[in-house]
Parts: sequence; structure tokens; C-alpha cells
Amino acid sequence: MVPVVGSPARPTVDGSDGFVSRTLASTTPTLAWAPPSQGAPTSYRVAVLHVTPGGYASRSVAFLTTTATQLTLPPGILAQGERYAFRIVADAVPGSDITRHPYAGWGLKRSGRCDVILA
Repeated sequence: MVPVVGSPARPTVDGSDGFVSRTLASTTPTLAWAPPSQGAPTSYRVAVLHVTPGGYASRSVAFLTTTATQLTLPPGILAQGERYAFRIVADAVPGSDITRHPYAGWGLKRSGRCDVILA
């Protein structure tokens, strides 16, 4: 079985490689990525996960949806001194309208995933 859309590529956090752990300069970082090489995404989902001192993603902090290939986290999601991971998912849901149904793609199998881990 071939997925309808691939994973987002080359993620960055505030312009730096998204696959390299780092301490963020602010609690409102800008996440960016390239579209997947396979398929045509209709939207992207970004999950913000809290990471425990042991390195486990313990709980979801926020879920955001966009049609763009970048997203600046709004204030109030991240706390200074905590660890987070970001999961970026490309969805291909023809006819979807994220302005009316922002979470329509959550749980669908027509997606590709890219995980970014930060300390």
C-alpha cells in the first residue's frame, strides 16, 4: 500500500535544523518545513508534545492546523525551561476546509509524519 501523501521534509525551528535538540530562544518559535515529495497535502497538523526529563513524550500540549508550510506557536503553549517535541503531519483530504473543520484530518490514514524533538 502506498500512502497518498508523504512526510513533510527538512523541518526547522527558528531557522535551525529541526532534528537537532536545542534550547529555544523563546516560547513562540516558528516551525517550518518543506512539502512532502509525494502527494499534494491539503493541510498540515502540528502536535506539541511535552517531553519528560527521561525523554518520553508524556502528553499533548496543543494541536494546530494550517495550510502553510510554517507556523509560529502562539503565546501560552510552551513554558520556559520545559522540553517539547513537535509532530508535523501532512494530510491529503480532498474537499476539506480547515477554516470550518480544523481537526477533520486528525486520525485519518491519508497522511505522512515528521517528528521534531527539542530539549
